Amino acid sequence: MSTNKTPKSILKKRNHRQAPPKNDPRDARNLELALHHANIIQHRKDIEQQIYHNIETLIDFPTRPSLTVDDPAGHPSPEDVAQVKILLEPFSPSNLDALIEERKIDGKCGYVLCPKPRRVENTTARHRIVIQSVKKGRDSFRVVEKAELEKWCSDACGKRATYLRLQLSETLAWEREGTTDELQIPGEEVDEKHEALPLVSEMDVREVTRQLGELAMERGQGKGTFSSSTLLKETIEEHAPDSSGAVPRIMLNDDERQGLDAYWPSQGFDAVEGYRPRTGGSRRQRRRSEEEEDMLDTI
Repeated sequence: MSTNKTPKSILKKRNHRQAPPKNDPRDARNLELALHHANIIQHRKDIEQQIYHNIETLIDFPTRPSLTVDDPAGHPSPEDVAQVKILLEPFSPSNLDALIEERKIDGKCGYVLCPKPRRVENTTARHRIVIQSVKKGRDSFRVVEKAELEKWCSDACGKRATYLRLQLSETLAWEREGTTDELQIPGEEVDEKHEALPLVSEMDVREVTRQLGELAMERGQGKGTFSSSTLLKETIEEHAPDSSGAVPRIMLNDDERQGLDAYWPSQGFDAVEGYRPRTGGSRRQRRRSEEEEDMLDTI
């Protein structure tokens, strides 16, 4: 007679109780480090987003009419100048290049404060020859890429944009420490209080004169140094021969002779930069003559 028995599992019974977490100090350190890097990445993303937003805003500049009609980019409105300084503060040179390219695509001059459209060259060539300057009746030419010329409405705006680009910091905005210097916009009006120069006292003038004198001495332009102002001014004349045809010799007194000997040591007048060249034939001939002199001495 068979009996029904419940089969017994061979697997181990699992303990449903969870073990308490271990307090490892490395976990807290790793969490702090991860949050630190996450904040840095988020800060970088925020600044990049701000730069992209500023580029989109500066594409539509200038927003106000300029002070003059003939040269609007050279005399922008003070409101636009103040706004441009704020928007360009986080920019690097590469960001300004991106702004110039966006304005070029939009058909505008690359200079941010110029309301004129960019010029379009009616040629398929990649380079153009531009007259740079005229000197002494001769034209000076330079070869420029067509794409570079089409960024601006004129060469003046190209120079203004380059002046702005040189003032921007190469350091990325999220890596900068402290505040940056205020940008100088070409053509902006300066307050009268900044135009007035401080009064200079007589003591300051003397100090500046002394410093300029020391600088001139360092450059070799002061007194007692070799310069064009300290060269010999006397005229050297050749002595005419006498009736016999002989040229009279210069007679020196004792002081002049001592000074000449001190400057020009005896038997040193034939030296070339301190080296006295040997004379008397080749090295073999000189050695033979020296051997003959030694034999005569022994005899």
